[in-house]
Amino acid sequence: MIPIDFSLFGFGCYAQEAGMLQSNYQDEESCRLVLQGLTESGEKIGEKDAELFLSLSVLLFICSQHGRYFSESWFSEAMERWCNTLFTHG
Repeated sequence: MIPIDFSLFGFGCYAQEAGMLQSNYQDEESCRLVLQGLTESGEKIGEKDAELFLSLSVLLFICSQHGRYFSESWFSEAMERWCNTLFTHG
């Protein structure tokens, strides 16, 4: 289980909320289910829009936490994964 941050709940665009939620998961299936759940609730969210906000959420994490975690092995492994997945889509 992952706690949900409700700070922008209802005030941001739904693609932003989808991307922020998806940033809590590493596997594509969970990300797909987040988007599917929001879409089934009646929200119109483009997959590409959610993907862009997911990338922005990860960039925000990197920028705000780099100084704290840059020497941790999980951080460099995650950076490699993000660079090979999120940041290489065209």
